[in-house]
Amino acid sequence: MPSKDEDERAAKAREIKAAYQRMWQAKNREHRRAYEQAYYDKKKGTIQAKRREARAEAWRKEHPDAVLEHKRRYREANREKLREAHRKYIRDETGGMNEAYEARRARNYTNWRQDLEDMAGRPRPEVCDACGGPPDPKRGMHFDHCHTHGHFRGWICRGCNLALGNVGDDPARLLKLIAYLKRTSRKASDQFSLPGV
Repeated sequence: MPSKDEDERAAKAREIKAAYQRMWQAKNREHRRAYEQAYYDKKKGTIQAKRREARAEAWRKEHPDAVLEHKRRYREANREKLREAHRKYIRDETGGMNEAYEARRARNYTNWRQDLEDMAGRPRPEVCDACGGPPDPKRGMHFDHCHTHGHFRGWICRGCNLALGNVGDDPARLLKLIAYLKRTSRKASDQFSLPGV
């Protein structure tokens, strides 16, 4: 820890340096102005561009709603231009999928699947946790989670996932549907006979 004398010496040295700089600047005012003007003339375009960008960034921060509205209008007015740019991004010269884009997409999909399994705390099973049936051939098992609290509930097939979504994850509604099916199944079997059964 510096002593009081060392602190005083350092403060005195800073005062002397600041006084010298003020004196030099006063004596060389014209030299400094000429140097600064030459520097500005040399870098004028860059300096003005930085100032414009700083003003624009400040305006964007102050007016986020206007920025969103501007982007929305631009997308509407240039929809085909944006589609074409996207096509060029994902397609190669022959019209096939761009290999780099395809590799990036596959890597992201693999990472996403791994993230889901990490959140679930276990790998995807071979059968549905709800009905015990096989997975959807194209999509596999679905990561089911509570839409209110966000916790993982289980790996379920597409049919069970759609059923839960259609009833809004409401157990009371599911019980009413079960009662309805039981009630109507008996009546249907009593009233109608299916051919070949």
